[in-house]
Amino acid sequence: MERTTTNILLAELYSASAYIDRIFHALLHVTNLAHGQQCRRLGKEMAFDLRSFLQDEILRTKFENEEEVSDDLREVRKDTQNAKSLLESTLKIGFNSEVMVDTTVKFINLLYSYAHEFHDYIEKNADLEIQYPRVNLIEIHYEHDDSLEEHLSSYQDEDWEEDESVPSFFLNKQAVMDIISSNASCVTNLENQRNKKYESLIHEGHENVFKKDLDKAMESFTKALNYKETAEVLTLLAWVHSMGQNYEKAKSLCLKAIQKDPDYGPPYNDLGTYLLSQGEIDESLKWFSLAKKAVNYQNREYPYINSGRAWMSKKNFEKALDEFSKALTLAPFHEELHQTVERLKKTLRRAGESHSPEPTPLS
Repeated sequence: MERTTTNILLAELYSASAYIDRIFHALLHVTNLAHGQQCRRLGKEMAFDLRSFLQDEILRTKFENEEEVSDDLREVRKDTQNAKSLLESTLKIGFNSEVMVDTTVKFINLLYSYAHEFHDYIEKNADLEIQYPRVNLIEIHYEHDDSLEEHLSSYQDEDWEEDESVPSFFLNKQAVMDIISSNASCVTNLENQRNKKYESLIHEGHENVFKKDLDKAMESFTKALNYKETAEVLTLLAWVHSMGQNYEKAKSLCLKAIQKDPDYGPPYNDLGTYLLSQGEIDESLKWFSLAKKAVNYQNREYPYINSGRAWMSKKNFEKALDEFSKALTLAPFHEELHQTVERLKKTLRRAGESHSPEPTPLS
């Protein structure tokens, strides 16, 4: 077997086996769940499937007078580790590539299948966070909740991982074969694959927001976050939360984005808008000021527009006009902004003559 193929399969095998071993450790040593009826049932089913896998895929023989499989999770954990070690050794020897790719992918997906069941069991019965596997080639799937409102109402001001239902992971054999057939290095291929999936999911998330399907938008951006945790996707997740009126979660994600990349402008601006929506005008102005100074900001007019809105709320129309005018120099073709500036100018010209109605702020 080529070294690139071996390395790819071993990397995915280590990731899957480490994930389920973290789950076994949690069940056996951190919680009191290992002896629960559902856990023992899952353990017994996994032990049976592991034995069937070894017989059919590795040893390729059937044994007579088999002992009853155990539902003791310690034994299941040991069996899992032994099967992983056996497959690891077989990979390193370098048997037929086609067969070993198929066999390894089957074993990895067997681990992920039970990992999902056990992890979901822990999630429902214990307050414990377990680290997910690193996403390289594996696909991520989330179950849809009933509605966005119900989904968001349960969110607390915690890290995003604790908010989502437990995802399931799956390794597609074709993804492995695509990497193997490429001429680039293994590391380069994996990184390119991750970047492509990330960009695709970001685009998909925007499309779902445009369609007003916020459940799917949340799912797309969350999947993207699994591939690459960037300030961009954290800010986008905050945006979707804000559309569900969950401003506390939105603000928390913006702060996380700022910590991830202090030079990225949008989370400063967005955090200011969420504060402004909650009536915290002076605090919002501080964040708009920081957004103006951010090194990396494509739509640099936004914090000026939002600062203008904040000053409008404070009835300081002179400062609002100044902010909107600066925004206009950055976005000279913004028609609505032109109209707002003109309304403010007229209002201020008439201010000394009579009481004028307040100008309509930029929506």
